[in-house]
Amino acid sequence: MNDKKQQEMEGMPEQPPKPKKEDKAKNTPLEEAEFVVFDLETTGLGAKFGDEIIEIAGIRIKNGKVIDKFSTLVNPCRPISSGATAVNGITDEMVAKAPKITEVLPKFLEFSKDGVFVAHNASFDMGFLLEKMKQINYRSYRESVLDTLVLSRKIHSAEKSHSLPSIRRRLNVNCESEHRAMGDVAATGEILVLFLDILAKDGLRTLKDLNKFHGGDPFKYVKMYNSMF
Repeated sequence: MNDKKQQEMEGMPEQPPKPKKEDKAKNTPLEEAEFVVFDLETTGLGAKFGDEIIEIAGIRIKNGKVIDKFSTLVNPCRPISSGATAVNGITDEMVAKAPKITEVLPKFLEFSKDGVFVAHNASFDMGFLLEKMKQINYRSYRESVLDTLVLSRKIHSAEKSHSLPSIRRRLNVNCESEHRAMGDVAATGEILVLFLDILAKDGLRTLKDLNKFHGGDPFKYVKMYNSMF
């Protein structure tokens, strides 16, 4: 006899179904939500064209405070071009003894578990993450994604530029090491906290409110990921 039929026979009320993870997450108060702000440095602009991740950094933020950090160089198993090194300063010698992406990525995804991914120009970073998750056959990704570029365009709609340096100057946010993953992550995290304070004053209280303000579909990368398999 199944549980539902037994409950009916015994006069017990049927237990409501457990909420889906995404539904529960959407109703999470902003002060209880955990945001994983992350950034990648790469050998080039196209994950689908053979470019590789050479650095990953992330911080977990809860209620405006950094509660955990993740940072590592990654051995791309290929030479880094002089053009990439000119941008981020990472050389072949620096990554020679670094772990490979097959070792790093599962650890980073475990670090990020149950958090809301946040990145500036998220489509770039998520494009690389999704491609590498596909390559290692990682199948449990379900986090939503927020883009500080999108938030900036909505919060400061009168401004012409929404690049990370422009936002930093606008909000007086320093960056100790521009174009290195942890430096950009720290700056993006500070920007996120300032944005959340602004939005909270405008009445946003939950992740559902934030996702609605952000616009689009914050779970679109989940759908993209699931379509890969």
